[in-house]
Order: sequence, then C-alpha cells, then structure tokens
Amino acid sequence: MGDWAAAERLQRNQSARGLETRAGDMTTVAGAGGTFAPPLWLVENFIALARPGRVSADLMVKETLPSGVSSINLPKVAGGATTAIQATQNSALSDTSMTTTSVSSGISLIGGKQIVSLQLLNQSGVPFDRVILGDLAADYAKQLDLQVLAGSGSAGQLRGWLNAASVGSTIYTSATPKVSSATAGDSFYNKIIAAMTTINTTRYLPPTAIVMHPNRWGWVLEALDSTTRPLVITEGNSFNAAGTSDGPVAQGAAGSIAGLPVYVDANVTTTTGAGSATNQDLVYVLRGPDMTLWESDLAVESFDSTFADNASVLFRCLAFSALIPDRYAGSANLISGTGLVAPTL
Repeated sequence: MGDWAAAERLQRNQSARGLETRAGDMTTVAGAGGTFAPPLWLVENFIALARPGRVSADLMVKETLPSGVSSINLPKVAGGATTAIQATQNSALSDTSMTTTSVSSGISLIGGKQIVSLQLLNQSGVPFDRVILGDLAADYAKQLDLQVLAGSGSAGQLRGWLNAASVGSTIYTSATPKVSSATAGDSFYNKIIAAMTTINTTRYLPPTAIVMHPNRWGWVLEALDSTTRPLVITEGNSFNAAGTSDGPVAQGAAGSIAGLPVYVDANVTTTTGAGSATNQDLVYVLRGPDMTLWESDLAVESFDSTFADNASVLFRCLAFSALIPDRYAGSANLISGTGLVAPTL
C-alpha cells in the first residue's frame, strides 16, 4: 500500500526468521554455546517440605518441663466431703471423708538426627545446617501434635486425647450424614451439641474448642439449606446460621459451630472405622484449660567430633514432654462413627 517503513519491517522480520532456522546457529544447547549460559540455582530461596503444624498441642495450658524429673504427678480429689441439712438442732452435721488419688504422665522424648558430610556443609551455597535443623524442627512439631491427639501412653508415647481416662464418646451412626438434618441421627450439628452438653453436665464448665480435619470442615462449609444458601456463612448476617467461617484457613482457627470455636488440624486421623472400614475421621470437643502440656526447650545442636573420622557432622533435634489430658473426667468428648466417612468434596 506504498508504506515503505512497513515493507522494511517485513523484510527485517523475514531475515530474522531465516537466521533462526539456519543450521549451525549458536544456542543454549551444550556444545553450541550453552556452556556460556549456565543455569541459575537460587539456593537461598530453597523450598522447604510442607508439613502440618501443632494446632492441637497449642490449645492446652503449656508449661515448661522441669529438669531432673522422671514423671509429672498431680494429686486429685477422687471423692469429696459432703454437706446436708441438719434435721434437728444440736444433731450431728454431715461427715464424709474425702478420698484422693493422682494422675500422672511419663516423660517422652521426640527427636531426630541427620549426618552430613563436610563437603556438603562447606561447599553448599547456603548454610546447610539451617536447612536440616529447620526441617527437623518442623517434623518435631508434627510428631508432638500427633501424640497430643492420639498418643497411646505406652512404649514411650504420651497419653493423648484419644486415650485419656474417662474420655467421653458420642457415636455418630448414619448412612446419610448431613451437617444439619431434621433427623437427629443424621445431623452432625446435633452430635456437636450432644458432645458439648456431655462436657457441660460432667465437667460443669463449657468446652472451649472443636478440633477436626480440614476435609471435615470443608464438608461443613459446602453444606446448603433447602434454598441453596450455605449453612455456615463467611461474612455478613444470616438467619439461623449453623456456624460461621473465618474465611480460607488451612490449619488453626477456622470459624465456629454453635458458638464454639473450630480448629482444623491436618494431623487428625482419617483412617478409623470398625472392621475393614478405615475411612472415617474423628472430631474432638474439649475443654483446653483442663489439659496441660509440659515441654522442654527444643534443642537443635550439631556435633562435629562424633563422626570426625568420616569428615561428617551430626545434627540433632530433640525435646522432652509430658501431657496430662485427664485432670478432670469429661474434659474431652470424641465424636466417631459411620457418619464421619470420608466426605466427597
């Protein structure tokens, strides 16, 4: 169309395309110039392994574990004194002797190690001890949380909520579970209320938290009423909402059900069930102030003399802990059953 500038641009473009396909051109391929364009390793921006944290462990009273002890023991009043109406003046008052017992926890050790060559430590582009010790510390947090949730109390383990003495149980049996339903047996909301009420009537103080797996909370969030409105709202006002959500949360405080704070913890098991069925999760309703976790400082150390003859360094991470989850009977209530089969989201 007589535009000479456009014609020149087209000519230059054709020339460039010809150069791109010409045999023997220099590229970033090894042997054809690639050795002059080395890859860049941003080692200071290394990607740590993703692990769940210690949500449940941080819901209890936390104390520093004293050194020089082999167990933690608390005296407990098992049977109390009594009072009664004095039937007649000058008659004897009620006189019942108190009885006592105790609750205790052994001291558990959670730790890990890694042996690293001096070559890697000295030639790494970042302080490699930071990579190792950070990873060990993250796994310690996960393992402690698992102990708090379901430690057996034997073979060196802490006694977790699942195995606490007199832990309450609310059975949720349903082939058609729903977050809220007019059929009480199908309603998860009803089971939450039942567990809360059990604590109220045995501990005589209210629970402080609900702990569940993120999948279970996702199932709660997706539930709709008969007019396709969410039962749990994230913002604004709603009539008769079953609960509230704090927005997108992967772990930690996530919202509330029936006014009770909900915490999501990816360490909650999803493989319980009777017989061969191992597709159910658990939900804990508990009173955190009734439970105490003692911890020593997390020791992250290196030892360069242990493997000196191998030109290696040993890195170690460990801490001692004790847990008493059952100072009072009924401080925790466990919801379980076929109503908690793995949800389809």
